[in-house]
Amino acid sequence: MIDEKIKSIKVVDELMNHCYKLGLSKMNINVEVIDNGIDITILGDCHGISKKEIETLNESLNVPRQEAVEDYYWELLGAGDQDELNLVGMVSEDGQAKCDNQQLKIKVFIKK
Repeated sequence: MIDEKIKSIKVVDELMNHCYKLGLSKMNINVEVIDNGIDITILGDCHGISKKEIETLNESLNVPRQEAVEDYYWELLGAGDQDELNLVGMVSEDGQAKCDNQQLKIKVFIKK
């Protein structure tokens, strides 16, 4: 079983990688360990990000969790230089992205 801190690092790494690919140059990242899991929030400017890109991001973050093979997915996450956002969805309980008032907000919850 992978340590909870390592899990949050892998998810933050993957989310930051995706934000860079979207063109974000400034991000605020908040990680909060709570009783039943870890809440991760990333905020950044969403100038030039299309609605389609936000929809695709939401689809990737909400790929159904695959508990039976979750340890395997944790090992894959962050292992390559490809965008592995679908893996974030497969190992997290909930994920959402939205762009309001030119502010991108990505939230992911990892259940312990």
